[in-house]
Formats: sequence, C-alpha cells, structure tokens
Amino acid sequence: MSNYRRYAWLECYLHAVLETDPDRKFVQICEAIAAIEHRRLSPVESDEECLELERADEGIQALISEYGMYTYSSIPRATSRGRKEPV
Repeated sequence: MSNYRRYAWLECYLHAVLETDPDRKFVQICEAIAAIEHRRLSPVESDEECLELERADEGIQALISEYGMYTYSSIPRATSRGRKEPV
C-alpha cells in the first residue's frame, strides 16, 4: 500500500488497521468506513484505486469480525463506480 499519500481515504483505513486501543478501534473503523464511502460518492476512474477500495472493504470486514461490531455488509453502499448496489 504505497499509495497512502494518493488516496485520502487510505490514511483513515490504515489508522483503523493499526489502532491497538480497543476503545479507539471502534472510532477508527467508523471513520475508515465513512472515508471509503465518501470516496465512492464520485466515480473511481483508476482500476488500481478500485482494487484498493475492494481490499479495504475486505479489511474492514475482517476488523468488524474481529471486534464483534455490527455487520458492515448489511449497510447499503455505493460501488466503486459511484452507483448503489444491493448487499
């Protein structure tokens, strides 16, 4: 993930992944989800960024499973191309 400077949302995601304080982890995960979804509000033209967004989604799912949070997949979200998709 050498593109963290290119993608603003990636910094929030990395903070969530690297957070060790369980009380802060929830906040970091929520901020990462918000940043990823905010990015998806406009079309993603780069295949590289689309792939990074998909990987981040998988990582968020793993973090949620690990920390027993609500199911992120149950939240309707925009696709990487800016359209809503059923989940």
